[in-house]
Amino acid sequence: MTRCNGGDGGVDGGDDDDDDGDDVPLDDDGDGVDFPLEGISRRIPARRELFSLWCSSRRGGCNPSDDEVQRDGGVDGGDDDDDDGDDVPLDDDGDGAISPEGNFWRIPARRALFSGVLRPAEADVTLTDALDSRTLLDGSPFSTKGAYLHIQSQLLDPGVMPIWQSKVPRKVKVFGWLLHLNRLNTRANMLRKHIIDSALCPRCKTQVEDRAHLFFTCPFSAAIWRQLRITPSTPDFPGFWHTQLPNHLPRSIWNSIALIILWKIWDARNAKVFRDSDITATLTVTNIVSDFTLWSHRFRQAEIRVDADLWRNHLSTCTL
Repeated sequence: MTRCNGGDGGVDGGDDDDDDGDDVPLDDDGDGVDFPLEGISRRIPARRELFSLWCSSRRGGCNPSDDEVQRDGGVDGGDDDDDDGDDVPLDDDGDGAISPEGNFWRIPARRALFSGVLRPAEADVTLTDALDSRTLLDGSPFSTKGAYLHIQSQLLDPGVMPIWQSKVPRKVKVFGWLLHLNRLNTRANMLRKHIIDSALCPRCKTQVEDRAHLFFTCPFSAAIWRQLRITPSTPDFPGFWHTQLPNHLPRSIWNSIALIILWKIWDARNAKVFRDSDITATLTVTNIVSDFTLWSHRFRQAEIRVDADLWRNHLSTCTL
């Protein structure tokens, strides 16, 4: 509850002639003139509060108490004439001038900044006249690509590396990443989330449709792998990437081939679930060859193109 103190008074803490520095006029229109109301000038005790809020947001916290505020000094550690380097004037408008009437604020920031940040950083640097040399931790010349690859090799799960290093479109990479994390909406996962009441495979209707069943052990998926003449080493990741391949097929682009196969199995499954469309194993293999041919331009190196041609010939014979 506020109260007025007479014709020239105002709100408690306003223009109360006690020289405590806490009276700030309320300037509604921003012209620098107090707002008059029938001879009563409205004022609010805001200077210290506004400054405390400003310090908290701009300086990481600076809330001076009454005994720290001095009419001609400022915050303790301010302009204290001890030449200790810790007095820094607060220049609100950036013009390099201190607030008028000797009423300015100072904060003990210079010493803290130099001691806490600059001095430790300076200790790790040896300045010479030689040209700058930027290298990675392994001693190789610095490059953005090299730094990215180094960070990637340190942070990523090794089982995910074949996915991100493949040459398939990004949507297929994201699909492979979700598959690796077992975050695809298989019926087993949706049952666990209480979205559906049954987790049975929509094709065979005898087994739970989890990741391993959907992509490897379901009769439909197993028929596709047999037709491709590839036997997955394990129905799980990351062991799947070490599947034994036919001797005449190179492993250099196996990660891309595998993601395309898994992608088309997932596509055929969704066609069954959402459109009630039964896509046969042979048609799925044909779609695998089609997508691989469509995306083969992504293999740009000459030796990789040769490997891609070998895979294309193999996959094409599997559709016969």
